[in-house]
Amino acid sequence: MPYKLHITMGTAKMEGIPSFNTSATLNPFCNKMNQSDDKSLICTNCYAINTEKRYPNLIPALERNIDLYQRILLDSELPRLNYAIARFDSFGEVHNEIHVLNYFNIARKNPETVFGFWTKRKDIIKKVLKMVSKPANVILIHSSCKKNKVDKLPGGYDKVFTAHKKSDLKPSITINCSKSCNDCRLCYSHNDVIFINEIMK
Repeated sequence: MPYKLHITMGTAKMEGIPSFNTSATLNPFCNKMNQSDDKSLICTNCYAINTEKRYPNLIPALERNIDLYQRILLDSELPRLNYAIARFDSFGEVHNEIHVLNYFNIARKNPETVFGFWTKRKDIIKKVLKMVSKPANVILIHSSCKKNKVDKLPGGYDKVFTAHKKSDLKPSITINCSKSCNDCRLCYSHNDVIFINEIMK
């Protein structure tokens, strides 16, 4: 029997929000960033890798998702959702262009759902956007690479998300990330807020 995509149901801040994820511990980009000597990188405090260490039983499902995303999924393999919002990559990071194309196809299969898509892989996104247009129901969010440093909005993206250490928070920064994504939905709607800031946990 062929594998089906594993969908993770969010808890805490992401309560009630489904997300499509892969293992950060099995992603070369994630491991390189996580193991960097530059401790200003947000990835050196990787939530996903730390969570996978606490819940190792989750890793096989995330690994199967990686295997599935190595090819373009058939329409019959794309899930149908009954949620107003969903997320791409609350765990891990995209691997390549095919991975992104599969995410876009999931979004097209579910036009009534708005997908927040967090990624640092500007290089991959740039290549994909030269091939296809981004679905209207995808909010593409660039994750700033460093703590307390807001990156510029890359081409093709909708928003920039930055995590800040409370002790190093600049007076000019407004914290506008809510404790409940489902109640807030700032990241899951087209609006005039481009820069979203969160206090690191």
